Amino acid sequence: MPTAVVLAVMRQGAGLPLLLASLTGWFILAAVDRRYPLTELCAASIGLARLWYPPIGGVGQPALVLLVVASFAMALAMMAPLLTVQMTHLWIRSLARRRPRAIVLFSLAYAAVWTAAMTLLAVASAGLAVLGIGWVASLAVAALWHATPARQASLNRCHRLPRLGAFGWLADRDCLAYGFTSGLWCVGACWALMLVPMFVANGHFLAMLAVMIFLLVERQMPSRAVRWRMPFAIYSA
Repeated sequence: MPTAVVLAVMRQGAGLPLLLASLTGWFILAAVDRRYPLTELCAASIGLARLWYPPIGGVGQPALVLLVVASFAMALAMMAPLLTVQMTHLWIRSLARRRPRAIVLFSLAYAAVWTAAMTLLAVASAGLAVLGIGWVASLAVAALWHATPARQASLNRCHRLPRLGAFGWLADRDCLAYGFTSGLWCVGACWALMLVPMFVANGHFLAMLAVMIFLLVERQMPSRAVRWRMPFAIYSA
């Protein structure tokens, strides 16, 4: 099934660029991990205070800077493959000369929302780790959130395709608003599951990859009724 989903994404016009963007995010994460392990940076085993002042590599650079970089890279790696519908919509609904601009504006707004969200999730995971919360508890929270109508409503809104202005600042505003709202609804749909890998000390990257594959498979499914359902039930009506 994951192979079939990846092939389906590749067949869409935006599939290959988004997969390349995702690979770039994974590369950045690997580079950050070599300098400062993500299991510590994402707070699987550190306290809140250490995020603000530990020197890295002897140069006194705050870990919070790398945390923001890692948050951006994690969002790029895991979320980029989910945006084929949005990017295709921007491409089709924008004038040819405005297409690159529309995609850049959307991407900036979307990335800003997710970078902020991932940074906050990482800091929150640090505090929860201090309280003794582990990956089992975080997975239970994710399962509960995925069963709620609120989560399904957020996921349904990720499929919405708004009208976009064709000219001038109205077109720019619409692309920024589209990126911002898409990011917000995507955070609403995915935040709980994105939190789980931050508590996995061993196999951190594998946990992130598993979450990305699940979200990618799920995003190919149509909107569903807003109601309580079994956790992680992709195919239920």
